[in-house]
Amino acid sequence: MIGYYRMLLGLSKKEFGDRGKLGYGPWLNAEERGEIPPRPLPHLYEFCEAFTAPLVELVRAMDTFDDRDLSDLALLTLGPTLQGGRNNAIGSRASRAVFEALRSLVAGWIVFDSQRLVRFETSGGQKFALIEGSDPDVRLDLTSTSGNEVPIIAIEIKGGEDARNAHNRAGEAEKSHIKAKIAGYRHRWTIMVMQEVNRATLQSETPSSTEVFEASEVMQQSGSDWENLRRKFADILNERSP
Repeated sequence: MIGYYRMLLGLSKKEFGDRGKLGYGPWLNAEERGEIPPRPLPHLYEFCEAFTAPLVELVRAMDTFDDRDLSDLALLTLGPTLQGGRNNAIGSRASRAVFEALRSLVAGWIVFDSQRLVRFETSGGQKFALIEGSDPDVRLDLTSTSGNEVPIIAIEIKGGEDARNAHNRAGEAEKSHIKAKIAGYRHRWTIMVMQEVNRATLQSETPSSTEVFEASEVMQQSGSDWENLRRKFADILNERSP
């Protein structure tokens, strides 16, 4: 029921759990598992009180309220659900396109190839793994002689085209790159749509990014940003060669 009431209030999972917004992350586990874990249980009363107040105001504003109204209100949950699904689809397509673009740069060196993992060995004998995942969306690791993975490049990909949310996307990339920096990634790239938005402003909003590229050019493998990415990618591979 948590998810139902959450969506009645027009809250996506992201807004609901984000520490910078509502910070109800522990309750998302309760929503998904169907039971309340021990950690948030002592705060159940305050949680219910916070949820109930706006719902009471909603009912009061409608003046009269019956079972049919409750059924009609359920339609309101479709908006956040569909929008969340659409955003996920956009992100997945962008991540896939960037991964394929990077795969094309090492095509001649590939020794293992699967949907989300490419292993390749450069002419200098260095072994790398190119991985599509999440947080970061794509990463490049060096495989050491001992078999350990050494972090090289962390890439955050933001494919959304809504200029109004570009600053939020830059902030999301920043949070991921802070973690990537701690994990040892010296190169932290953000690939996002920057059309109709001031590029310098977006770069200032993700200071942990060492490079920022225009997503549309990288996905289409054309344009100055794509050429710049290709050059920097090659430089990084060469600096790892003996």
